[in-house]
Amino acid sequence: MKQIFFYAFLFCQISFAAVAGLIDFQNVDAIYGKDDRSFVDSRSKQKIKELSQSVALIVSEDVIEKKFLYSLILANQITDKEGLNVCIDEKFAKHHSVNSCTGFLIGPDLVASAGHCFMSAEDCANKKIIFNVRSINEVDKGYNVFNNSIYECSEIVKNAFNPDESLD
Repeated sequence: MKQIFFYAFLFCQISFAAVAGLIDFQNVDAIYGKDDRSFVDSRSKQKIKELSQSVALIVSEDVIEKKFLYSLILANQITDKEGLNVCIDEKFAKHHSVNSCTGFLIGPDLVASAGHCFMSAEDCANKKIIFNVRSINEVDKGYNVFNNSIYECSEIVKNAFNPDESLD
């Protein structure tokens, strides 16, 4: 009986907090239902593999250690306190997370990304656009990528970013 009372009390407290606006359930990041996220790999459908070729990682140049044929993108493991600090039993917890943006090709030399990724000419000069970042190339310190997969930003064609209007 004490457990029923406790859970009823807890439910009432959470409900009251939600109604009072103290908890905003609309902005809770979560995955509902089956979590079917996966890496693109040799078992992926051909169309998914083709489309994944157009996805880019956008990082600050200071997280790239350039080598002769390849570069190392420095990244923390997702479970690290400096990383996303998620629980060890979460999906992808044993992989790395890079403080970055993503983008995708919309033309031979044109990438679309969120507005906050490139807000100024300085952002353009200090960030690299990297293709072919694959889980198969993950190493202890991050991801190895061939140097011919790393591109520079030459200009920002159009930018739209206004957090007050939720425009990004």
